[in-house]
Amino acid sequence: MSVTWNEYYQKVASQPHRPNVERAANLLMLDSKIAIDAGCGTGRDSNYLLNQGFTVYAFDTHQDAVETCLTRFEGNPNFSISQSCFSDFDYPPCSLFIASASLFFCPSERFESVWQRINETLQPGGIFCGDLLGIRDSWVGTDIHSNISAFTKEEVEALFDDYEIIHFYERDEDGTTAVGNAKHWHTFSITAIKR
Repeated sequence: MSVTWNEYYQKVASQPHRPNVERAANLLMLDSKIAIDAGCGTGRDSNYLLNQGFTVYAFDTHQDAVETCLTRFEGNPNFSISQSCFSDFDYPPCSLFIASASLFFCPSERFESVWQRINETLQPGGIFCGDLLGIRDSWVGTDIHSNISAFTKEEVEALFDDYEIIHFYERDEDGTTAVGNAKHWHTFSITAIKR
């Protein structure tokens, strides 16, 4: 990556929460309002969820993200954050699992066990809202991000066999990153209710 994660966080810090997170929160029919924000970055989705009455357990691998969130949510008893990766995080039971552009960076050799843990932590009736990387994305097979997980459409659909898919969007187009670098995006954005 030609820019640091800190530069990325500075670019996205003022952005509002993602609309798909709001839709997912509004779909939730469970009384339990416990969310996991996986790869939380600057906490823009966590902030929205906290304002909606959720208890949020967030994690990110990058110290800059953790420090930003510790400052942003200082004193909020409904927010906790840890510096963890997908395979090390201690997943509490939750009703909403957010993985906005973060599961891309789960190493492929760990993805299956991480996905199993996500399924185990998400309550029946709970909602998964997140993104997965497609195999045609320009980051796949490069040194930019050398250890990522990427999937075909069929593989993504198979991951959600035990879910009712509410929203499924495949993006396959040229574009830019948040910091302005050109790239080809191939992603899947999914909102699904666990059966």
